[in-house]
Amino acid sequence: MHTLSRNPEKPDGHGARVAPPPATLDTARTRRTVTAFLDALERGDSDGLRATLTHGRFDFVGALDRFDDVDAFVADIEHFSLILTGVERRRLLVDGNEACVVLTYLTCLDNLARTRAAAWLTADATGLICRIESFLDPRAYAGMFEDDGRRR
Repeated sequence: MHTLSRNPEKPDGHGARVAPPPATLDTARTRRTVTAFLDALERGDSDGLRATLTHGRFDFVGALDRFDDVDAFVADIEHFSLILTGVERRRLLVDGNEACVVLTYLTCLDNLARTRAAAWLTADATGLICRIESFLDPRAYAGMFEDDGRRR
């Protein structure tokens, strides 16, 4: 009885290469999608950003905002991109269809020149991002909002 190798670099008992397990394929696809999302975010590329997001149910949960509509989320990011000058990617961890990215947002605003943040992203069955939960200290951003929560 031959045991198939789970390592794509090692042949099975007959010399044939074995495909990586599905979780490995999901991890690679999720990494590509999240990297494309971050690239588009840094460029201020709304179309590129939208291309990484699901066509189905979407959920964004952040320190100050919540969106269940991709277009509203992209419109909000378009406003944020007006002050964004860069994104320092500190770490990207991917496991299957989930990713965690630790980063620093760089902006042109003195009080928000550098904002450390983390985000937990989930990809759907098509490999597109369907959920983002963003973590950051919102105190510096709170000054941009009036008491009723609307942007100034």
